[in-house]
Amino acid sequence: MGFSHHTLKKNLISIRDPLGYVATLVIGRHAALLFDTMSGVGDLRSYLKTLTDLPVIVVLSHAHFDHLGGAFLFDEVYLSSQEAINLEIYFDKEIRELVVNNAKKKLPFTHQAVHGLNASSRPDFLELKEGMRFDLGGVRLEAISLPGHTPGSMGLLCKELGVLLSGDAFTPIMCLFLEESLSVNAYLRTLDKVARLSFDYFVTSHHQRLFEKERLEIFRSCAEFSQHNDKGKLFRYSLIPKFEGVMHIFQGSRDNADDFVAIITKKEKKDEDILFDEAMKYRK
Repeated sequence: MGFSHHTLKKNLISIRDPLGYVATLVIGRHAALLFDTMSGVGDLRSYLKTLTDLPVIVVLSHAHFDHLGGAFLFDEVYLSSQEAINLEIYFDKEIRELVVNNAKKKLPFTHQAVHGLNASSRPDFLELKEGMRFDLGGVRLEAISLPGHTPGSMGLLCKELGVLLSGDAFTPIMCLFLEESLSVNAYLRTLDKVARLSFDYFVTSHHQRLFEKERLEIFRSCAEFSQHNDKGKLFRYSLIPKFEGVMHIFQGSRDNADDFVAIITKKEKKDEDILFDEAMKYRK
């Protein structure tokens, strides 16, 4: 089991790593750009050489483990400065151990390197700012701030391809349940911002397909549904059980169905949870 890839359209390739996480490679005449680096399992740098012999610029949508793992194979990586705090979340020992154990269960070769979990080696993180442009030769990408899933989430807009690379900024199962996630209202403001941009399709960092821009209207309806019409049900992230939220299913019956749309919001604290937190303060 290793890497695989799928051509979405000319100059645009989706890559899947051994654990099933996804990144996008954009190829120009003079350079290529890798958007997100997946889990860090396997030799991503060597795999890229099978797809292009051009120099590769590496850009991260945000700092979660399933997006920056492979970044540790590169010398320089672009990342929003607002994501710096999430780097420490990624290096949390418990999370690293959970990812490693998951890799060992799924992979036939347990000795396969998990580069992204080597905390002793980090690339130089170059600041990714909104409006920054990357000219690959015939293909240009512009950085767009897309706060919501995390405060510093960024996307890349390519007018030549009519595509917005969105990372986790908006997906069919939108995740706003993490501690660093912003509110549903902040997410709605990002959707409004994106609606004003010119593109035909968007590409997430968890799907190997093109989504039509019109799909964002359903995402907006789902977010509003979670605010006014649905109590939702408890959601627990299977890989990291301590991550809990409330899932609001807007449409569809199976999470892998094409029509499935849901949003996972933060779990409201109960009175006993608040009291427990207060008690813990005095034990430190």
